[in-house]
Amino acid sequence: MTTARAVAASVLTTARTANAWAAELVDDHLSRFPLSPQDRRFVTQLVFGVIRRKATLDTLLRPFIRRPFHDVEPELVDVLRLGAFQIAFLSHVPQHAAVHETVELAVDVGRPAAKGFINGILRRVAETVSDTFVDDVGKNAIPFDAVEEPRYRQLTQDLLPDPDTDFPAWFAAGFSVPRWLADRWLSRFDRDEAIRLGFWFNAPPPLWLRVNKLKLDRAAYQIILNSHGIDAAPGDSPQALRLLEGASIRELPGYDAGEFTVQDASAMAVAQALEPQPGWRVLDLCAAPGGKTTHLAELMHNRGTITACDIDTRRLNTVTTLCGRLGITIVEPCL
Repeated sequence: MTTARAVAASVLTTARTANAWAAELVDDHLSRFPLSPQDRRFVTQLVFGVIRRKATLDTLLRPFIRRPFHDVEPELVDVLRLGAFQIAFLSHVPQHAAVHETVELAVDVGRPAAKGFINGILRRVAETVSDTFVDDVGKNAIPFDAVEEPRYRQLTQDLLPDPDTDFPAWFAAGFSVPRWLADRWLSRFDRDEAIRLGFWFNAPPPLWLRVNKLKLDRAAYQIILNSHGIDAAPGDSPQALRLLEGASIRELPGYDAGEFTVQDASAMAVAQALEPQPGWRVLDLCAAPGGKTTHLAELMHNRGTITACDIDTRRLNTVTTLCGRLGITIVEPCL
C-alpha cells in the first residue's frame, strides 16, 4: 500500500529530476493514489514543508553525515529531508514513528541497502531535537512558528551559526533563505522585523480559490462548498474564497466544470487593478501558468482578445489547459 510519505518522496524526486512544479505534481499524485483526506493533507504538508525549510534541514543533517553532503545520492537526500522535517517541525508526529516510517522509504526510492544509513542519521537528528521551546534566537535554536509569539525549538547541540557573531548566517540557516537575501533584509530592516518576515514566509500559505464569474458568483459557490462540508471565507476580491482547511483541489465540487481556479489573493489584485473591459485587446507577457490571464478574461466577460506569451512551450500549454477547463475562448497563446 502506498503511504503518504512515499507519495511525498515521489513528488520531491520528480520535481527535482523532471524540473517540474511541485504544486502541479502534488495535485497529479493525489489524483492517482487512493489516500485518505488526512493523508492527502499530510502529503501536502511534507512536500511544501521540505521545500520551504530545505536549508534548515540540511543544517540539521550535515553534521551527522560522514561523507561530503554533495556526494549523497539525491534520492537519499530527499528521504533524509523528509525525516528531518517531521522530527524538527511536526510536533504531532512521534519522533520514533518519523524515523521508522522514513527509513522504509529507502525501498520506495530504490535504495533498500541505505536503510541503515538513513536510520543512523535520523536517530542522531532525533536525539538533537528536543521537546523544549524557547522564545529567543540561539545557535542551538531553530525557528519553529509564530502563531502567537515567535517560538524556537531547542537543540541539544549548537548546529546553527552563532547569531551573536554572525546574525545573517544564523538567519539564512534558520529561516532557509539565501545568504544574499538575509544580508539584504538585514540592511533594510532591524532584527525584529527581519525575523517577522522570516516566520511569515515560512508559514504555510492559505489556500485561495477564485470563483469563475463566467459560471456563477461567489455566494453561490460558497453554498456549494458548505453543502459538501467545506468551510470557506470570502476575501477582498469579489471572486475570492479562502478555504479554512486543506483540501485536494481536483476533488472540490465544480473542478471539472471550471467553476473555480486556485489563485492567491494578492495575485487577484493585479487584474482587478487593471480593470479590463469587454472588447479590450490585452498583451500578457510571461502568462504561464495562466492565473492572471484567465482572471483578465473573466473580468472581460470572455469578450475581446488576450495574447498570452511565454518562452516555455510546456508552461504555455498550462494556460491553454486552464482556459479549456474554465470555458475561456478569447486567449491566444503565443511563444
